[in-house]
Amino acid sequence: MIVLYGDHAGLYPFNREVRVNMPKILGEEYTFEKALNVPFAIHIPGSGVHRIVKTTGGQIDFLPTILNVMGIEYREGFFMGRDLLNTSHGFVALRYHVPDGSFIDDDRTFIVSWDGRLDKSLAIENGEDRNYVEFLDGYVKAIQQIEASRYFILRNCKAISDFAKK
Repeated sequence: MIVLYGDHAGLYPFNREVRVNMPKILGEEYTFEKALNVPFAIHIPGSGVHRIVKTTGGQIDFLPTILNVMGIEYREGFFMGRDLLNTSHGFVALRYHVPDGSFIDDDRTFIVSWDGRLDKSLAIENGEDRNYVEFLDGYVKAIQQIEASRYFILRNCKAISDFAKK
């Protein structure tokens, strides 16, 4: 099995050269929202399976998705992601290069402003600017996921540190 993922956008429309050239290549405007669309591909040689899934997901979703593709049922522990092949709604809490609370789901992009003011944040649904109030559900969900992730990381780091001291 071969798994490919770009980790992050490579071409941001804030760069003048990108802003000028990408629309020529794509035949349409190249927006920040499009720059955040990073592919995740799984190839199993000889499987004969060709399927495109457009559900929004992130690195947190790799484990459950790959376990499903490999036919492994894992019920012994806890992980936070979703199997992208068997979910009806995608969601990603963004962690880096944007303030906490920023997220992307199947229809919406919400980027919290750098000063932390939600009313100054980027709120786009299906390519249209919206009022930030319509995105508060996703903002809360993103904060909850980030805090849960932080809790497990810190808890595991402490457990490893305690183990290493023995």
